[in-house]
Formats: sequence, C-alpha cells, structure tokens
Amino acid sequence: MVQVGPAVFSMDLKMRIFEACLAGESGCQVAKRFKVSPAFVNRMMKRYRETGSIVVLEKEKRGPKFRLIQKHLDKLRKMVAENPGLCAREYRDMLRLDVSILTVWRALRRLGFTNKKNGDGR
Repeated sequence: MVQVGPAVFSMDLKMRIFEACLAGESGCQVAKRFKVSPAFVNRMMKRYRETGSIVVLEKEKRGPKFRLIQKHLDKLRKMVAENPGLCAREYRDMLRLDVSILTVWRALRRLGFTNKKNGDGR
C-alpha cells in the first residue's frame, strides 16, 4: 500500500516527540527513535517556538496569497456597477493591475458576482 499525502500522527506521539526534544535529544535522534522524518520533528518544534503550541490550529494555505487588497475590491465593485456584463479580462484591463484574469474572476466571486447573464447584464 502506497501512502498519498502527509501522514497524520496522533497527539500522543506528538507529545512523546516533543518531550524527547525538550529532554535534549537532537531532532535526528528523535526522528529515528519514533520512526518519523527529521523534517516533521523540525516543523513541529518550529511551530512550538513560533506559536507556543505543537497543535496545528488551522490548515495552512498553500499557494500564492490573494493579491487584490480592499481598495482594489472596492474599485472593482464600482466598475461592475457602472459597466455590468464585462468579462474578467476587461475588468482586469480597467484596473490596470499586473494580476491574472483568474485573480480578477475570483475577486468577482468574492464580491458576489457571477457569470450568469440577466436583464441587467450581470
């Protein structure tokens, strides 16, 4: 059986790894002893140093951050009100920002606009 994705370790195992690190064992020694990767031990201890907890409170988002700030969203909302029915590419060109069309499309979705056409153009 091949495992896909990261392994999920029990809180008990995490606590034993954490205690071993606090007792002075190196990350590599702890990893070998508990049969986990050294990277896992290092990430867990880094999380503890940064947050004071070994528990992951929320899923860490991967990928690039959303690039449009509130000022851009407000401007986009105003553009849609004045020019309904345009496509994301046209709004991006009007914003004059160096972002992808998909970024503008996602911003439109966040603002509650859809591609469905109606009598008002949006």
